[in-house]
Amino acid sequence: MTEGWKIFIAGTAITSLILVFTLIWPYIKDKIWGKHPDTYIYLIGQEHSYTINQLRTVAPVRSKIRLVPLKFP
Repeated sequence: MTEGWKIFIAGTAITSLILVFTLIWPYIKDKIWGKHPDTYIYLIGQEHSYTINQLRTVAPVRSKIRLVPLKFP
């Protein structure tokens, strides 16, 4: 193999690696530094009811509390 072919193969390999890294970088960046919301689920039965203020005391700071009634057939 001549010196020219070695340079061509090395250059092609390096260019391919840079291209692949450039294409997948946004996904890697999002997985590492992206904002991933924490989700807390509280199930409340009928045997005891909680007020919003009671829920806020046990919920993390700045968490959004949303009450969604569940319907059973």
